[in-house]
Amino acid sequence: MYRQQSLITLDQFYEIKPLTKLESILSFIDYLLFEEVFPYDSHKRGPKGYSKKQLFNTLIAMQIEQLSDIKALVMRLKSDPVLRRSLGYDYIENTPSSATLNRFITLLSGTDILERTFRRMVCKARKLGLIDGTNVAIDASKLTSYEHAVPKSKIPIDDSTFPNWGGKLDTNGNFIKWFGWKMHALVDTYSGLPISYIITPANIADVDVAEKLI
Repeated sequence: MYRQQSLITLDQFYEIKPLTKLESILSFIDYLLFEEVFPYDSHKRGPKGYSKKQLFNTLIAMQIEQLSDIKALVMRLKSDPVLRRSLGYDYIENTPSSATLNRFITLLSGTDILERTFRRMVCKARKLGLIDGTNVAIDASKLTSYEHAVPKSKIPIDDSTFPNWGGKLDTNGNFIKWFGWKMHALVDTYSGLPISYIITPANIADVDVAEKLI
């Protein structure tokens, strides 16, 4: 027996395959403000440094691929060469560790770059005709906290940055409960795209933030 030689390389396969959902989304992102905060010269530090843009896209991939946590993301990067290539890593290049991604999350949280970029992309989508804005709806999504759940009696009453217990009906009418946060979003009904959002502890009702959203 002998191994048949591959007809095309992985790079050739990548060039001819159709765009994935992740690649389509990444091609739309406006990186202008991101590159102002993280100029190119600061993207890599040392021989094993990673581009800040790559790390940012990697965190987006975690959401698009519906991976549960950073650990699952790291494992997927190691086992999926096509995903690595989509994010700009070489097929044989080492991918970021959990510690590297968590440090980058901490770095991002100290800036307002994500909110400002979101606003720019909403304006871009309106100019392209993707967002109509005539009719809008308010919806909420649960965001589970990475902190260990605590009893309600131990949750600070006057601390709006602390996660809390919340509940809502899912699309099937089932009541779900979680400890964490809630994203309240104003959504364009024409495209289904969000045009405004507010993140609160999970116990805050939609009606309490509706006026601010609008």
